[in-house]
Amino acid sequence: MRKYLLAIFTVVVFCYSGNVLAVPVEVSYTTTGSAGSYVLNFTVTNNIDPSLSQNVYQWGINLPYDVLVGIPGGFTQQAASFNSAAYGGSGLTYDNRWADYTYNQILPGDSLGGFTVHVSKLPETINFYAFAYDKSNIYTSDHNPLFEGVAAESQTSLMSVTAVPEPATLLLLGLGFVGLAGIRRVGK
Repeated sequence: MRKYLLAIFTVVVFCYSGNVLAVPVEVSYTTTGSAGSYVLNFTVTNNIDPSLSQNVYQWGINLPYDVLVGIPGGFTQQAASFNSAAYGGSGLTYDNRWADYTYNQILPGDSLGGFTVHVSKLPETINFYAFAYDKSNIYTSDHNPLFEGVAAESQTSLMSVTAVPEPATLLLLGLGFVGLAGIRRVGK
């Protein structure tokens, strides 16, 4: 009996650790142009579990305000800056913002690009925020969560991006190996 419980525990740990790797909202960008005149083209990806029915409807980046070059259809530029502290976030201020108040643009599993910004100097880091919503109840914290992260440059000759697993993933992987070792020991 103990052997079967240990096997079930191991399977659950390995299955769960795969889900930990998914980031709910990802933002990536490409860079074109030359010194003094760069265009950053952002793509937003909604990785939220489709069963939650949460669409990304607002997002922004914390670059000094310059010129928004492109806005995909359905989205509008938001004029005011946004500080995430009031929503339990990091407290960063986001100056370049976009919103879709039709709530139909970035559905679970979808990506949308074409959010372009002109900058004169390439930043080292670009932080982003995003709000998602559940159509059944838009304005509660469970149904309108705030996500924050760092945008990843997708194509670059200036720096490389390395994926680093989060500590919870490594812990779950380690627990899985301990479970396997326990099964082997019990079997002997």
